[in-house]
Amino acid sequence: MKNLIVSLSFLVSIAAFSGCTDEDSGKPVLESIQVTPPSLDLLERQTSQLIATPVPADADVVSGMEWTSAHDSVATVTPNGFVTGHKEGATVITVTCGDVKQTVNVTVRFEAIPLTAITLTVPKPTMQLKDVQKLIASPVPANATDYNPVWSVTPEGIVSVTQTGEVTALSDGKATVKVTSGAIETSFELTVEKPTPKKLDKTGWVITNHHSSNITDGGGFGRVPNNMIDDYATTGEWAEHSFWQSNWLTSSFGLLPFWFIIDMQKSYSISQFEINIPKETLNDAKLSKGYFEVSEDLSEWNQKVEFEIPLTGDRLDYKVDALPQTEGRYFKFTITESHYERVSVSNLEVIGY
Repeated sequence: MKNLIVSLSFLVSIAAFSGCTDEDSGKPVLESIQVTPPSLDLLERQTSQLIATPVPADADVVSGMEWTSAHDSVATVTPNGFVTGHKEGATVITVTCGDVKQTVNVTVRFEAIPLTAITLTVPKPTMQLKDVQKLIASPVPANATDYNPVWSVTPEGIVSVTQTGEVTALSDGKATVKVTSGAIETSFELTVEKPTPKKLDKTGWVITNHHSSNITDGGGFGRVPNNMIDDYATTGEWAEHSFWQSNWLTSSFGLLPFWFIIDMQKSYSISQFEINIPKETLNDAKLSKGYFEVSEDLSEWNQKVEFEIPLTGDRLDYKVDALPQTEGRYFKFTITESHYERVSVSNLEVIGY
């Protein structure tokens, strides 16, 4: 019986407390909610507050009222009644307390904010070939509603520009990058310079394919093709042995030509090749003739650049000029003739950027 009394008491308490009011508080029961203002007109991105007042004013409201919007995409409302317009249209804001509710019609209107200027941020006014940078165009005022930037460049061929403002340096010279939105525009002149050619870093380079022979028992050192790109040039001490050397290659063996394909891992503009001849082999392993070729993807090779190293004179670091505008990721080194029965190369260097 005692348990029954407790349960009935609990049910009575639940019935007395409905929503956000307490009917057993002794205060007047909430009859309605008055909202000020009764309707709301907003501009996009504008915020205004709705004030909810209980009727009667001294009705016992024990918890906060709940605010909701029928269309959040048009306007949203916070728990404190602040309404923000987002896009043109209409919605209904509802404030609720238990079973009592009130609605407010909200209209959101579009108001054009005209663009007055465009500012352009240029991180690097001077670029080098193949440089890439992002230019930033900003509308003035920042909330202009008619800002639709279009990027362009004149003359073509110096730099390229995307519609997100990414600029790539293509060739040396000067070019004007322009941003236009309606009748408003701004521009900036970029300068592209050729980098000074230098000896390329050979880290990561690999010989992907080759046709050659090599000595594997020269004093216990393997004189293999990879020695040509290990960035270690022999300077006169036999103890180093960092070079490639062929086996005997008399014409009766029919071994020539030898060739090597080197992957530089990325594309470069190449101005010159350099062939380092080991000093120790000048008298018995004399490279004579050959050529270089360059390719971007191994499917097509550019025109051969031939060389002929004389039997006398400075042969240690023989330089071979590449063709103008030679670009590629791969180069092929081919040996067609030798002054002696075998041939050796300490290092292959590439000058470029």
